Amino acid sequence: MAGTRGSRARWLTALFVGMFALTFPVGYAGGLGFAALAALAGLLGAPALRQARPPVLVILPLAALAAWALFSLQWSRAAVDPHSLRGYADLGKLTGVTLVLQLGLYAALVAAAERLSSRGASLALTVLALALAALGLAVGLDAAQGGAAYAWISGRLGQVVRLDIAGRNIANGDFVIALLFWCAAVRLNQLRWQVLSLVMFACVVGSCLILHEARAAVAALALGLGAFLLVRATRAFGVAILAVATTIYWMTAPLVVLTAVHAGLVMKLHAHVQPSWGQRLDIWSFSTAKIMEKPWLGWGLDASRTFGDAISLHTHDAALQLWLELGAVGAVLAALFWIGVWSRIEVLARRDRTAAAAASATAVAYLTIGGLSFGVWQAWWLGLGAMAAAACVCLARSRSDVQAGSDEDLVPLQYPPIGA
Repeated sequence: MAGTRGSRARWLTALFVGMFALTFPVGYAGGLGFAALAALAGLLGAPALRQARPPVLVILPLAALAAWALFSLQWSRAAVDPHSLRGYADLGKLTGVTLVLQLGLYAALVAAAERLSSRGASLALTVLALALAALGLAVGLDAAQGGAAYAWISGRLGQVVRLDIAGRNIANGDFVIALLFWCAAVRLNQLRWQVLSLVMFACVVGSCLILHEARAAVAALALGLGAFLLVRATRAFGVAILAVATTIYWMTAPLVVLTAVHAGLVMKLHAHVQPSWGQRLDIWSFSTAKIMEKPWLGWGLDASRTFGDAISLHTHDAALQLWLELGAVGAVLAALFWIGVWSRIEVLARRDRTAAAAASATAVAYLTIGGLSFGVWQAWWLGLGAMAAAACVCLARSRSDVQAGSDEDLVPLQYPPIGA
């Protein structure tokens, strides 16, 4: 039995070390690959589900949201006729089916992280930190060259990429670092390798000054820092503040935009922002007007992409997209999901304020980037979010064997695993 447990522990450690090591090449050369990477890791870690205690407050709202999204296809403008599907590649058009698969695989990934030993979690986080440092250097240096290295590598692989497209693609690396930075930084601090954290931070800021597509990453780092300091100083109270702010965001986003439009603030902002942000203001204004037409049930899953040039694929804001597609029902379920997430972090904050601060900063970074840049259902972004959740669990696990009294922030884990 002990041998079996040892083999399982080594297997899980190898799984997470491999997954986090691939953060560097995938983050630099193929950000879209995070969906496949997280799904594969979840599939390989699926046996851990047999021993997992599911976090009901997180899983139930998420499952209900996926079910409601599927149900909304009955009136969605973007519903796909199954008879139009010709091959395996066409399955990507079935967002509802993908959401159900992702829910299972990503839950398995987080459950597997909760079964890691403290030593295994520490090793996995060390690899993640080194991978992110390498990614930061690669993106920073290539941004300074206008994406020339990325374009050259793509050319050697038989795919010609323009320099502007290369710059946009490597910008995804900044989002990866901004999201996973805090777990890596805490681990680097434990190892006394703080200089690598400074390198990552400087590379993200420097590359974002060049790659305007990635400037939301700087906002994510800044707001993440605020969340980290807040929870580090006030523990559960800080988590409660963030939970309230998150709930307000999900529930009032259309009202805020509508008020800004009626007050003329949106028009005034147009004169002071770059064209890309001006486009966002137009999309948010148009989305809010459409939300007001169907506020309760929404226009249906994936309807954001059916309004032509008025909305380019999605609303560039997670809350507005959920309101637009799934109505108030979807917004409430999303708010409940995040309340469940904050409740888990609050439990952690009572035992390890540093790990809880890192988890809070990670959550705020995800919300910030999702609130400015990506669509809610983008598979690679959801996959990266699952990896970030797993990294937060790894951080808590890595610090769980510290003896009481050796660090004022830590006490031995005398309570069920994080997933309880």
